[in-house]
Amino acid sequence: MATNACGTGLVPFDYSANRLIYAPKFTASLNAEYTYPTSFGDVSTNVGWRHISPYDEQLSAASLTPTKNATGQATLVTVNGNDPRVRTTTQDLVDASLTFNFDMNDTKAYVRVFGRNLLNEKTTTHAFTVAGLWSFGMALEPRTYGATLGVKF
Repeated sequence: MATNACGTGLVPFDYSANRLIYAPKFTASLNAEYTYPTSFGDVSTNVGWRHISPYDEQLSAASLTPTKNATGQATLVTVNGNDPRVRTTTQDLVDASLTFNFDMNDTKAYVRVFGRNLLNEKTTTHAFTVAGLWSFGMALEPRTYGATLGVKF
């Protein structure tokens, strides 16, 4: 029989002390859009807010607790919680855009200016630990501004 790190054959692991990864307890969003006509087409404004509560990004790098039988062999291994080094913070993200829509006979064109993460929230979106030695993470996109031009035909 093959053995594992506990020196025995197959042993069940109990993850009940862990929270699911990438699963915040609460999320909410609220958006408002207003469009008004103009002589050239219309102008549309959009403002949105997203709330994301903290979430864990790795099952566990915490300690393991083996339950052993009378002969000293592990019969169950309990994983003692998620790794707090790879947990996000609360995110309250505000995005906005202003779109100018132009009606030109059979063609429609638009110019949009936008801002994302306007409150400049700083946290990770994906992270993991490497062999329990260090953590690697991908940062949430910082405050970003931009513009897009488009033609619909």
